[in-house]
Amino acid sequence: MEIHSRTNDRKYKIFISSSFEDLKDARIQLMKRTLKLGHFPGGMELFYPGETRNLEVIEREIKSCDIFVILIGARLGMPITDDDYPEIDHVYYTMEEYEIACKYNKPVIPFLLYEEEFNKAIEEITDSSKKLGSSSHISNQIETLKNFRNTVVQGPQGKRIAGFFSYNDTSHLCEVYSGAISATINEYFDSGQKGGWVNGAIYDDLKAQIALGRSVSNNIFFKRFAERLSTFGTLSGRTQIDSELKTSIAEFFWLNYLTIIEEKGINKIFFESGSSIAYASRKFIEYVYEERQSYHDWLHEKLQIRTNNFLTFLDLLLIDSSWQPLDVRLQPNGPFSSDYGASYGMIKNAKVRSATKHNREEKGLHKDANEAIFKMTEELKIDFERSGMILMTASGLYLEKESRFYGPHVGSYHNMLLKRSLLSMPCPKVIFLDQKKWGLEFDSDNCYAICDKTCGDDLTWESLKTKTPLAVALAAFEKDQQDNLAKSLFSEGFIHQEKGTVKAGAKGRWPIIAGNESFWKFFS
Repeated sequence: MEIHSRTNDRKYKIFISSSFEDLKDARIQLMKRTLKLGHFPGGMELFYPGETRNLEVIEREIKSCDIFVILIGARLGMPITDDDYPEIDHVYYTMEEYEIACKYNKPVIPFLLYEEEFNKAIEEITDSSKKLGSSSHISNQIETLKNFRNTVVQGPQGKRIAGFFSYNDTSHLCEVYSGAISATINEYFDSGQKGGWVNGAIYDDLKAQIALGRSVSNNIFFKRFAERLSTFGTLSGRTQIDSELKTSIAEFFWLNYLTIIEEKGINKIFFESGSSIAYASRKFIEYVYEERQSYHDWLHEKLQIRTNNFLTFLDLLLIDSSWQPLDVRLQPNGPFSSDYGASYGMIKNAKVRSATKHNREEKGLHKDANEAIFKMTEELKIDFERSGMILMTASGLYLEKESRFYGPHVGSYHNMLLKRSLLSMPCPKVIFLDQKKWGLEFDSDNCYAICDKTCGDDLTWESLKTKTPLAVALAAFEKDQQDNLAKSLFSEGFIHQEKGTVKAGAKGRWPIIAGNESFWKFFS
């Protein structure tokens, strides 16, 4: 879709804050570098004459910026002494600018004067103040500066990684600055956060693509639906990440398996949550629509589709009006989460064993979780034990066999519980991934292992890939990457493989579907 590719043209406003005189040259160089990077610089130099000491103007500028960069040298800079702000005492503009940035939750990139250079400069200032007889006042300023330096690095929500600079080497500062800006944009904005600016022509084009017709925009119900959709920002961002890989593997899967699935009597398909599966359901609709006469009886008289995927559910409900409606239902029932766009039903109420969200030292699952999984599994068996198939995904698949976290993992506790239910089904299952997720290391702070060996049951990755019909569907950017995936899949027991190339976007992508022995026997 054109919208995603054009987000590369988005430009960001970057406010650069520092003490004034000692870092004037550094700020100028960073502003020039900002322009070279294609973004907009902001800072006190760019204010109108007479406004430089107006906190309202400063706050307005910082509020409108996307990224806040702060340089902390060996000086505090200009104090705030304006009579309009009598409540502010012993506060400096740089300190206040930082507080404003935190107030509006701006991404903060700190750069500190190297420790050795900082200490040397402080010593020189202290010696000079003793000669002038103002050591007490300077000592208080130095203490304030040191505390401020620590405050910025610690941050309001956890320690920040700071860059360092020297008064005598602005070129190095510019290089580090470029990398920091790129990383911050990737972390905060490419993942779905709002921000940035686009060219007017691009804006008009995008606006035309998403504009609602008058009859729709004036309808209070449609407007409410649109407002509800806007809350799914995280899910929307995920659909744009590696979309070509997700599209190519979905296309390759249905090209190879749609006819076989019908012939093998599979009449129930579960589309699990996740953007990769949303692409799979979209391609499913496109393929059966092209061949709708051939699949008519199967589609409308036999096939039952179940999903907990917001995008899939909505897509299937809004199917072309010329079609007969498909039998699609939400399972498990319940509200959709705004992060992954998933419904979890009774599982949503299952308690986490550990009181700390990311503590992985606790063994096994809470008894409430086990009960919820059992009930959900029994519910799924009714539809999927005999003639069903499950299409699912994961955040990654860890390949360290000796680890307790060996196997697939996800970023949500309740998602992990639902996936345990899905994987325990005896019917064929396909896990949709991409080259980045295969072999992805387990992050103990943010991930939940689906096949945690300490749970004390048979749902281990080793057992799943040998005792149940299971396949992995992947896609790579290059042919040699596809070959490497094939070797790794083979070593994991997925020995029956189909490889190909699919046109996706401007380039070809390299999908591979690899099944274990049980999966191959089922579909052969």
